[in-house]
Parts: sequence; C-alpha cells; structure tokens
Amino acid sequence: MKISVLGKLLLKKEDFYPHIVVLLFCLGIITAAMVLEAPQPGDSTAWVGGIPLPSICTFRGLTGWPCPGCGLVRSLTAAVHGNFASSWSFHRLGIITLIYLLLQVISRGIIIGIPRSRKFFMNWARTLDRGLIVIAVLFAVNWVITLLQLSRR
Repeated sequence: MKISVLGKLLLKKEDFYPHIVVLLFCLGIITAAMVLEAPQPGDSTAWVGGIPLPSICTFRGLTGWPCPGCGLVRSLTAAVHGNFASSWSFHRLGIITLIYLLLQVISRGIIIGIPRSRKFFMNWARTLDRGLIVIAVLFAVNWVITLLQLSRR
C-alpha cells in the first residue's frame, strides 16, 4: 500500500497526546500568571481581583526555609506583566522559566497545527525536553545560593 505525502506528515492521534498535554500545561501556567495581579516588590502574596491568595508552600511551612521554587509564581506573574526587575527580585529563574514555557508553547503548537514544519519542531521539542534537566540543575544551584545567603544573615 502506498502512503501519501500527507499521510507521512500526519501524526497518529495517540502521538498528539504528549504534545497536547505539554501545550495545555504550559499555557495554563502562563494564563494563570496573566490572571494574577503583578506583585509589588516586598509583597509576598499573590493577588487575584484584589483578593490575596494563601501561601501553599508546604516545604516552607514545615521547615521555615524557602523551597527551590519559592517566589516563582510571583516572578512569573511580574515577568508576564513586563516588570522584569521585580521578576528577578522574586526568583532569579522566573524569566528563564517563562521563556522556556513560551518556547514549549510555540514548538508544541506548531507540531500539532502545522504538518510541514513538524519534523524540525519535533527535534526542537526533544531538545527543549532535554533542556528541562539544565533548568532543574539551575534551580538546585539557585536554591543552594539562596540557602547560603540566608545562613549568613
């Protein structure tokens, strides 16, 4: 049986699921950051419509120490609203995380929606997936630096 060019470009329905999951996850985070109000420096609370959200960091609640992601929601929110200085002050990796999320959205959206570009962007998506290891290492290093800074106070 001869397979058409279009048939070679199309992914099977099952092959789309991982891309859809990553796309929706990343879009969800970006959308949540857009819905939250841009925090002010020194404010440790996230707000929605003038209503403060409770802190949900279990690690900090149990230990009193910040977790590797403490401040990331505020950092992403500030970055999405264009306040990059505040973003940096809340978490050093917030802007990098936002860029990573945007790259994932672009690559997964193209994989799902533009068949002719699929091969190139499948390789790009795999590279982004491997980049998650680099980001995890950066979060660990950032956390150690933060803990060292707190121990010196």
